[in-house]
Amino acid sequence: MIYLIPILAFVLFVIDYRIMQVIWLTSVDGKKEQRAGMNIPWSGYGSIPDIISGVSLQPMQYRVFVPWLTRLFGGSVCAYMAIKYAGITAMLYGFWFYLGVIGINQTIGTLALCAFVPLTILYDYADAYWEMAFLSVGIGLILGGYSIWLISVIALLAALNRETVIIMPVLIVLSAIIAVTPIMEILLQFIVVSIALGAGLILPRMIYGSKKRYCPFNLIRTNLTEAKKELPNLMSGYAHFILIIGLLVYILAAAPAHAISELLSVAISVVAVMGLILIPGKWNEVRIFMPLALVMIPLGVGYA
Repeated sequence: MIYLIPILAFVLFVIDYRIMQVIWLTSVDGKKEQRAGMNIPWSGYGSIPDIISGVSLQPMQYRVFVPWLTRLFGGSVCAYMAIKYAGITAMLYGFWFYLGVIGINQTIGTLALCAFVPLTILYDYADAYWEMAFLSVGIGLILGGYSIWLISVIALLAALNRETVIIMPVLIVLSAIIAVTPIMEILLQFIVVSIALGAGLILPRMIYGSKKRYCPFNLIRTNLTEAKKELPNLMSGYAHFILIIGLLVYILAAAPAHAISELLSVAISVVAVMGLILIPGKWNEVRIFMPLALVMIPLGVGYA
């Protein structure tokens, strides 16, 4: 199965490409509009010129991993698409590794991730694939007791990519508490990873300076208003968001107690951070909630 991951990644890449090329959305007045998902200026390839030149808005301006990598390889659409495919491949290999560490069937779990990802595709977010790759590997390394320096490298790269990297130091503390690890050992791991994480978060801010947010911090009222208008459309991002949250609640409620206890530190870390993102995030941009798969798939598939 592990040898088929590049092929599975290519299938997801094609699905992503087709959706990004043509997205049909139904507007309030019933008319359909077509948009090229890859060319909008606040996500994906369309955001790279503004991010590189330092004129983008927060938080996009500080998510520099994919833009910098794209620029390094020439800045073309082809370079961006190659980096996106590499991110999908890294995500599947990273998830395979993570499942192996926690003792879940890697084949079934990885195929489940492949089935889950298309539900989250609405806008062009190559960094979401790298986010899943870094989190899968980072969490696997933490749970597996690997070198703190290797974990720190992953934390640094993840911080250059997205802010959800804060899951990692939270997980270190929770895992240590549950395992009753000596306080000095916890403190050392937490400090080293936090320094790496902090460096990754601070560096883009030092380079590009302070930026305004592209939207208000609290979007709960906006989300509720938009959801009322769009929910009749089952293909809308809000419908997929409700489906994903519903699946999460069902899986947490139905999973055996021993399964919850074995994955308790991961579940608390991921769900808590994703919960915080509910406040400033647009709920119809369901790809930002993809890390929930780190909890949903092991509990829903691996322990079935």
